[in-house]
Amino acid sequence: KGNHHFCKQCLRTSLQFKDECPSCKHKYVDVVLGHFVNELVDSFDMRCENEQCTWTGKCDKYKVHKKECDYILLECEYEDCEEKFLRKDMISHQQICLFRTVTCQDCNLEIPICELDIHCLRECDYRPVECENCKQSVTYIQQKTHLDECPDVLLSCSISCCKQLKKEY
Repeated sequence: KGNHHFCKQCLRTSLQFKDECPSCKHKYVDVVLGHFVNELVDSFDMRCENEQCTWTGKCDKYKVHKKECDYILLECEYEDCEEKFLRKDMISHQQICLFRTVTCQDCNLEIPICELDIHCLRECDYRPVECENCKQSVTYIQQKTHLDECPDVLLSCSISCCKQLKKEY
């Protein structure tokens, strides 16, 4: 119908929601790139939409600023963490996040730091354990094999005399 002028970004955004002219609601929208209008809008001064941010600049530079703005609210990258923080606080959050991953020094598995103690004490197959007989340190997964070979394992007498005997190899 009419010649309405929109900047490219506003028209794109509007057409994503409804396939009609944002001004007159006509169903057919013939998009003619208004370079003059886009250049005019891009030359306008603006400030960042984040109230705490002091950035001001031309509209065409705002997209770049928005990707770098310290006052954009972000979500933590670590699975299970539901914390939200400003971009400027991201590094300090990552350093204290309970869900940041660390490597178990026994098995090299990547696990959240909040689960590390339980993993190291109860779950890791490669955690060190002490043989109750010879006091040698072995991994949890090697414990059974070690007991079969341990020289200090006491065996019961086969005749049931109640004596404990050391293995002889």
